Amino acid sequence: MKTRKIFAAAILAGAVCSAQAHMFWVDGANDEKTGKFVAKMGYSDDFPNYEPIMQERVHLFAPVTLIHKDGQKKELAQSGENYRYEGEKLGKGTYILLARQNPMYSLKKRSDGKWIIDKNKLDLKDLSDVQICRLMTITSKKILNLGEADDFVAKPVGEKIEIVPLQNPASFRVDKPFKLQVLADGKPLERAKLTGTFAGFLEDKRAFYGMTDAQGITEVVALRPGFWVFEVIYERPYPDAAKCDKETLKTTLGFDIKE
Repeated sequence: MKTRKIFAAAILAGAVCSAQAHMFWVDGANDEKTGKFVAKMGYSDDFPNYEPIMQERVHLFAPVTLIHKDGQKKELAQSGENYRYEGEKLGKGTYILLARQNPMYSLKKRSDGKWIIDKNKLDLKDLSDVQICRLMTITSKKILNLGEADDFVAKPVGEKIEIVPLQNPASFRVDKPFKLQVLADGKPLERAKLTGTFAGFLEDKRAFYGMTDAQGITEVVALRPGFWVFEVIYERPYPDAAKCDKETLKTTLGFDIKE
């Protein structure tokens, strides 16, 4: 499999992609001051900086969920800023954080290009100003290794679309290739466009671009250590054209890469 190395120097070749607006990511750590585990859900175009979620969209987001290696899932409690969640302090182990924007229908207007959220074509009598209807689902996972590394993170957790590492990212190192797989409905997604960036990279740019093979796999080389987030956006026709036109599935996977 061909290794793809994309970084700032590749700008001259036009290879570094512009970022999509409003990246979605999640991160978390034990807070020694409070004795709690604190998770933060990012939804902004200023990664890795957090900003409050717009009040009219807060209801669209499910609580951040903590997944243990035995499959146990526990929702964290929202506390403080509306992107902040907390739970009991975590002990030694490997965990997955899962953040989710619930499936949302929206209609794009022809007249001004604005979106009407929480509506599909069946909700309107007059569709003359409707350009397109979209059902969007957004998810994000963060792999946490606290003192040990377990390979349960190399298996999907059951979302419609997921990025899955073929081994625990605790073993990933700068300049050494590793593999990520994209699954849609539990099956490998061929020719999916995978992009990635890391905290501190150029604003509105991506530090990696690749495309999956027939097994939904692509190979990555990270040229810097730190907190990386990889993203896939997959669109397909909606099964009932009378209700909506397309379904958009967007997901990210975050983990830390060492030197």
